[in-house]
Amino acid sequence: MKSLGIDIQPKSITAALFDVGGNKLERQHHIPFPPAINDLPLGLHEVSPAQIIQGVMALLNDLCHPITDDIDVWITSRTGGVILVDDLGRAKSNFITWEDQRTVRKGLLDKTFLDRLTEQWVDPRFQHLKNELSTSSFLALLYALSEEEVLPDGVLPLSIADFVVSNLCRQPGQIHPSMAIGLMDTETNDWFYKALERIGLGDLWLPEVSRNLAPIGSCSSGQRRMNFRPTLSEMHTSLLGSDFAPTEIAIQLSDKLRISTIHRGNGKSAQHSVPYFEQQRLLCHTLPIHAMGLSGEDNDAYGESLNALIAVLQSVLDRLLEASQYGSILLLNSPQNTMDVEQISFLLHQKYNKPVRVADSSSTLTGLLKLAQSH
Repeated sequence: MKSLGIDIQPKSITAALFDVGGNKLERQHHIPFPPAINDLPLGLHEVSPAQIIQGVMALLNDLCHPITDDIDVWITSRTGGVILVDDLGRAKSNFITWEDQRTVRKGLLDKTFLDRLTEQWVDPRFQHLKNELSTSSFLALLYALSEEEVLPDGVLPLSIADFVVSNLCRQPGQIHPSMAIGLMDTETNDWFYKALERIGLGDLWLPEVSRNLAPIGSCSSGQRRMNFRPTLSEMHTSLLGSDFAPTEIAIQLSDKLRISTIHRGNGKSAQHSVPYFEQQRLLCHTLPIHAMGLSGEDNDAYGESLNALIAVLQSVLDRLLEASQYGSILLLNSPQNTMDVEQISFLLHQKYNKPVRVADSSSTLTGLLKLAQSH
């Protein structure tokens, strides 16, 4: 049996044909992510949705060319960014990408949209949402569009991966909880409506939440049908593809620093966990890595910041997770990370005297292959 996996990232779109029975990636192709549209105002970074769809379809058709049977398609992507669509998945805006900076432009009272958003979330219940915010967060971008009065009524905001499925299947988009960290009430696994109301987005049309991994749509391609599964976050699929175990601590290095463990038990901390796979949940702690100034441009300053990063990690690991209970550490890298992963690995090993391993670059696709095998 064959399945397809697609990994959508800021620099490239990669697709692989899975031999599910043979437990391998049979063929793999990739293309550059489409370039940004020229002549936009400073700080805006948008991409033509038509070019994204064309690129994805080219990859799908290329890999599926000899196959006539129906085929499952699994998609993983980085969270963040936003595109507005109608009820048939037709784009009503460009894709506002992960590199867009409109949320940190200063406006009223010399404050950025990101500042103004977080100041409205004073309720302690919203703290985990605030921790997940970044320049290109889904909600931060929607808030900026709303405040600038350029967010039309009757549009559905989607991630780029969910847009691909919605557009190809000509149906309203859906969202899986793994793509909605920082968007959902972790107690109900539904949209955090009270938080949305607090920032003036309570009336927003939002995608339906996919509660499982059953197919959510299909489209024809030649003699075959492509059945699409819910799209999944790169963190989740990379953890799965890396054989993340309950005895490990995972550290994701990106524009945010996220520390995750497989949650054990149903205590108070379960309120801050997010769905994982096989009815497990992840307990996540997110830190704003940009505040540490890790640019890598000044070697001395970079060294100091890197040591500060390790100290913050140690504080979180010791205070919240009792790191001594875990046997090893898994590092997840990303294209957005500018830090020396090997150096971080070495420093963590020195601090804890535990094995530290770095996830393979193909772990996201390997995670999709595992899901295709189990479904």
